[in-house]
Amino acid sequence: MNALPGQGSAPCAICGAARTRHEAVSGPTCASLACRTRIAIQRREEIDKADQNVFRQYVEQQDAAMRSCGDLAIRVPFMDCPVVPLPERRKAAFRQSLKKYLRRAFQAIGTDESVSDDGEATGDPDAQASAPLRATCIACGGHCCRQGSTHAFLDEIYLPRLVRGRPGDSAARIYRDYLARLPRESYSESCVFHTAGGCALPRRMRAHICNSFSCARRQDAEKQLSEQQPASVFIVAIDSGVVGSAAQVTADGHMRWLRLKPIEQVEPSGGNERIEPDEQSGSTV
Repeated sequence: MNALPGQGSAPCAICGAARTRHEAVSGPTCASLACRTRIAIQRREEIDKADQNVFRQYVEQQDAAMRSCGDLAIRVPFMDCPVVPLPERRKAAFRQSLKKYLRRAFQAIGTDESVSDDGEATGDPDAQASAPLRATCIACGGHCCRQGSTHAFLDEIYLPRLVRGRPGDSAARIYRDYLARLPRESYSESCVFHTAGGCALPRRMRAHICNSFSCARRQDAEKQLSEQQPASVFIVAIDSGVVGSAAQVTADGHMRWLRLKPIEQVEPSGGNERIEPDEQSGSTV
């Protein structure tokens, strides 16, 4: 039996169709995947636009500090969720996912299905990158790793490549190796292997995408750095209107984290902090 439309509820914000009572309390759209995807994209664009406004106002209000902090200002996202003990439910979800895709990977190889190793990335993608570019990822903290969830991208696309790289190992051996790498603590809303210190997996055990992915913000930063060749860079990590961290990075690799102190209110609320140099936090990228 079809669900009854919710009396008095607003129509779908995307297609304008009438919505059921359940749909009315679940969000602004109907149950259509197309509508939900479109509203999610719109929200992400709104957040990104708001973050850019916060970044611009932030840099303007830091004008005096900017002269000593860097020749170029770069905005990156940041991890705004806590590091917590890895819950058993997330471990169980990963075990189930890994078991399923390992079985499929061995079946694909056993039936001689084509599993290309072309373009496989197992090394450090930052090996040839400049210090300021590497620092953008350090300041961000791995926002892109959120997509790894409880599968870590070890699926039917990437796992067969990793299995082919271990011809003498059984599925059980590989399964145990991955479980042994699960950390005690990880980010609550990110990949199960995403820790405060980075990925708990060595590069050779990561999915290809983890060793090769470059987000839009990193690509923008790479372009700006290439065009302007600054002597030092001012990096500000912002997400959903909140300034999470900031750092100064010189071309020769010296990275200095900067303290955040209250300043005039910046819209949207949450980004109200002033940056001052913290001489105690220097390091080399």
